[in-house]
Amino acid sequence: MKFNFPFKKYDINSFLINLVKECILLANSIKNNFIKYKEDGSPITQLDLELDKLIYNALASQKLGIPIVSEERKHSDEIYKNTAYWLVDPLDGTRGFINGNSEYTINIALIYEDEPVLGVIGHPPSNKIWIANNSNLLILENNKIIYNNSINLNIKETKTIITSRHVSKKLSEFINYFDKYKVIKTSSSLKFCVLAEGQAALYPRLEKISKWDIAAGHAIVNAAGGRLYDFNKNKISYKSETKKTSPFFALSNTQYEDEVFLNYKNYLLNS
Repeated sequence: MKFNFPFKKYDINSFLINLVKECILLANSIKNNFIKYKEDGSPITQLDLELDKLIYNALASQKLGIPIVSEERKHSDEIYKNTAYWLVDPLDGTRGFINGNSEYTINIALIYEDEPVLGVIGHPPSNKIWIANNSNLLILENNKIIYNNSINLNIKETKTIITSRHVSKKLSEFINYFDKYKVIKTSSSLKFCVLAEGQAALYPRLEKISKWDIAAGHAIVNAAGGRLYDFNKNKISYKSETKKTSPFFALSNTQYEDEVFLNYKNYLLNS
C-alpha cells in the first residue's frame, strides 16, 4: 500500500531517523534505573518514561492530527478504529535493559488503513537503525547507510528459526516439524530485524502480543520482502478494538510459506 498523505511536505524518513538517533543517545546515557512493576507485572524504568516523553512530544510537534498510541500512556481501544495512528513502544525489552543485556529496542510505527506503512527500530547498544517506508528499507549503523534497496545484502536461503528467549512446550513441539532447522533466540523486536536481514526464515508467535511490540518490525519485514500472517494465512489486523494482535508467523521471504503452513497443519493434526 502506497502512503503519501500527510507527508508530501515532509521528509518523514529523516524526521524519524533523527528522532531515533536522539532516543539512542538518551538510552546510552542512562544506566540500569529500575522503578517499579506495572499492573500487568512488567517492569518500567525511568528510561521508558523519558523515551516515551521524547517520542510523544516529537510526533505531536508535527501537528499532523494523527493519534499516538504508546505502551506507557493510557488510551481507549476506540483509537484503533482510526484510519491512521502512531504505535510506539519506547523501550521494547525493558527486562533485558534492566538485566544489562543488549536485547532492547525503540519501536515507532504508523498504521494506515490497517497496514503498518512506516516502521523504525533503533538498537542503542549497536547504534543501528532499521527504517521502512512502504516497500523501501534503509539500515544504518553508526550513522552510515549499510543497506538500502539498491544495495544487495546477498541473502541466501536459510534453515533458521528465531524465537523469544522463552520457548513454550507448544512452540517447541511445532518447531520439531522443521527438519534440519536450527533455532536462535533473542528478545524484543530484534527478531524482525534478523528476519529482514535474511539471517532467519521464520519467527513463529503462538500467543497474542501487543500491537506496539510488532508494528514497526512488521513494516520492516514487509519492506524486506517478507510477510506476517495469522494461522489462517490472513494479514494481521491493527483495527481490532484491542491492544493485542492474533498469533502469527513472520517470514523473511514468501518462499517459506508452503513449508510453514504444511508443518502447522501437521502439528495441529498430531496435537
